[in-house]
Amino acid sequence: MRTKSVVIYFAVVLAAIAWNIYLGEATTLQYIGCFRDEKNDQRDFEKTERMWGILTPTLCAVYCIDRGYIFMGLGYGKNCRCGMAYGKHGQVAETDCNDACEGDGSDMCGGKQRNSVYRINQCK
Repeated sequence: MRTKSVVIYFAVVLAAIAWNIYLGEATTLQYIGCFRDEKNDQRDFEKTERMWGILTPTLCAVYCIDRGYIFMGLGYGKNCRCGMAYGKHGQVAETDCNDACEGDGSDMCGGKQRNSVYRINQCK
Protein backbone atom coordinates (compact mmCIF):
# COMPACT_ATOMS: atom_id res chain seq x y z
CA MET A 1 0.00 0.00 0.00
CA ARG A 2 2.92 2.35 0.74
CA THR A 3 4.23 1.94 -2.83
CA LYS A 4 0.86 3.01 -4.23
CA SER A 5 0.92 6.15 -2.06
CA VAL A 6 4.41 7.07 -3.27
CA VAL A 7 3.39 6.55 -6.91
CA ILE A 8 0.29 8.71 -6.43
CA TYR A 9 2.38 11.39 -4.72
CA PHE A 10 4.85 11.60 -7.61
CA ALA A 11 2.05 11.56 -10.18
CA VAL A 12 0.39 14.49 -8.42
CA VAL A 13 3.67 16.41 -8.16
CA LEU A 14 4.32 15.92 -11.88
CA ALA A 15 0.78 17.01 -12.65
CA ALA A 16 1.32 20.17 -10.59
CA ILE A 17 4.49 20.93 -12.53
CA ALA A 18 2.59 20.42 -15.79
CA TRP A 19 -0.15 22.73 -14.45
CA ASN A 20 2.34 25.54 -13.90
CA ILE A 21 4.21 25.05 -17.16
CA TYR A 22 1.40 24.36 -19.61
CA LEU A 23 -1.76 25.84 -18.11
CA GLY A 24 -0.38 28.87 -16.33
CA GLU A 25 -2.79 31.79 -16.40
CA ALA A 26 -5.16 29.99 -18.80
CA THR A 27 -6.75 28.19 -15.84
CA THR A 28 -8.16 29.92 -12.78
CA LEU A 29 -9.88 28.74 -9.64
CA GLN A 30 -12.97 30.64 -8.55
CA TYR A 31 -13.81 30.11 -4.89
CA ILE A 32 -17.57 29.64 -4.41
CA GLY A 33 -17.96 28.92 -0.69
CA CYS A 34 -18.21 26.35 2.08
CA PHE A 35 -20.77 23.58 1.56
CA ARG A 36 -22.13 20.73 3.65
CA ASP A 37 -21.33 17.13 2.70
CA GLU A 38 -22.73 13.77 3.75
CA LYS A 39 -21.11 10.39 4.32
CA ASN A 40 -20.95 7.36 2.03
CA ASP A 41 -23.42 7.28 -0.88
CA GLN A 42 -24.76 10.77 -0.15
CA ARG A 43 -21.55 12.63 -1.09
CA ASP A 44 -21.95 16.02 -2.75
CA PHE A 45 -19.33 15.17 -5.41
CA GLU A 46 -19.00 12.21 -7.78
CA LYS A 47 -15.29 11.46 -7.34
CA THR A 48 -13.09 11.53 -4.23
CA GLU A 49 -9.33 11.06 -3.96
CA ARG A 50 -7.51 11.18 -0.64
CA MET A 51 -4.29 13.18 -0.90
CA TRP A 52 -2.73 12.52 2.51
CA GLY A 53 -0.13 15.15 3.36
CA ILE A 54 -0.07 16.80 -0.10
CA LEU A 55 -3.49 18.35 -0.77
CA THR A 56 -3.54 21.89 -2.14
CA PRO A 57 -6.15 23.60 -4.31
CA THR A 58 -3.79 23.42 -7.28
CA LEU A 59 -3.19 19.66 -6.95
CA CYS A 60 -6.91 18.99 -6.61
CA ALA A 61 -7.62 21.14 -9.68
CA VAL A 62 -5.09 19.19 -11.75
CA TYR A 63 -6.68 15.92 -10.61
CA CYS A 64 -10.21 17.10 -11.45
CA ILE A 65 -9.28 18.68 -14.81
CA ASP A 66 -7.61 15.44 -15.85
CA ARG A 67 -10.94 13.66 -15.28
CA GLY A 68 -13.06 16.24 -17.07
CA TYR A 69 -14.76 17.87 -14.07
CA ILE A 70 -15.50 21.59 -13.67
CA PHE A 71 -16.09 21.81 -9.91
CA MET A 72 -13.92 20.67 -7.04
CA GLY A 73 -14.36 20.44 -3.30
CA LEU A 74 -11.57 20.28 -0.75
CA GLY A 75 -12.58 18.45 2.40
CA TYR A 76 -11.16 17.56 5.79
CA GLY A 77 -7.71 18.88 4.84
CA LYS A 78 -6.89 15.81 2.74
CA ASN A 79 -9.81 14.98 0.40
CA CYS A 80 -10.02 16.18 -3.19
CA ARG A 81 -13.53 15.84 -4.61
CA CYS A 82 -14.59 16.43 -8.22
CA GLY A 83 -17.94 16.82 -9.91
CA MET A 84 -20.13 18.50 -12.50
CA ALA A 85 -22.41 19.97 -9.81
CA TYR A 86 -22.30 20.78 -6.11
CA GLY A 87 -24.42 22.04 -3.23
CA LYS A 88 -27.16 19.43 -2.84
CA HIS A 89 -26.80 19.62 0.96
CA GLY A 90 -26.61 23.42 1.13
CA GLN A 91 -24.12 26.15 1.88
CA VAL A 92 -22.82 26.71 5.41
CA ALA A 93 -20.84 29.41 7.21
CA GLU A 94 -17.29 30.05 6.01
CA THR A 95 -16.06 29.34 9.53
CA ASP A 96 -17.09 25.68 9.05
CA CYS A 97 -14.34 25.25 6.43
CA ASN A 98 -11.46 25.66 8.84
CA ASP A 99 -9.15 22.69 8.17
CA ALA A 100 -5.81 23.70 6.69
CA CYS A 101 -4.75 21.88 3.53
CA GLU A 102 -2.21 19.21 4.43
CA GLY A 103 0.01 20.24 1.49
CA ASP A 104 -0.06 23.98 2.24
CA GLY A 105 -1.26 25.23 5.61
CA SER A 106 -2.00 28.71 4.25
CA ASP A 107 -5.02 27.38 2.30
CA MET A 108 -8.26 26.12 3.86
CA CYS A 109 -9.47 22.71 2.69
CA GLY A 110 -12.96 22.31 4.10
CA GLY A 111 -13.65 20.55 7.36
CA LYS A 112 -15.41 17.49 8.71
CA GLN A 113 -18.30 16.90 6.28
CA ARG A 114 -17.58 20.32 4.77
CA ASN A 115 -16.13 21.19 1.36
CA SER A 116 -14.39 24.35 0.22
CA VAL A 117 -15.89 24.49 -3.29
CA TYR A 118 -14.26 25.97 -6.40
CA ARG A 119 -15.16 26.28 -10.05
CA ILE A 120 -12.29 25.44 -12.39
CA ASN A 121 -12.27 27.96 -15.26
CA GLN A 122 -10.25 26.94 -18.30
CA CYS A 123 -9.63 29.19 -21.27
CA LYS A 124 -9.36 26.97 -24.32
